Amino acid sequence: MVSGKYHRGLQALCLRFQKDLESPQLPEAEQLIDTYARIKGLSDQELITRLQPIGKALKNFPEQTLPFERRFSDMIESGKYLNG
Repeated sequence: MVSGKYHRGLQALCLRFQKDLESPQLPEAEQLIDTYARIKGLSDQELITRLQPIGKALKNFPEQTLPFERRFSDMIESGKYLNG
């Protein structure tokens, strides 16, 4: 059985996911399929090259403004996010 705090957390996650899926700003399915195909066709090195600027930008945010767990913040700081 799921405890109260985890149940509330799962509910919040599901509501957010529903809101995202129902957003009018979400691209059409065909556009998502095309984008996925392009990303999937990139080599690991191309993906790393494209992700590095994002990691650098995230490092410049004050830590308290990032909505990430400390573990993910550590991955950004160390560059380990590029390994997975």
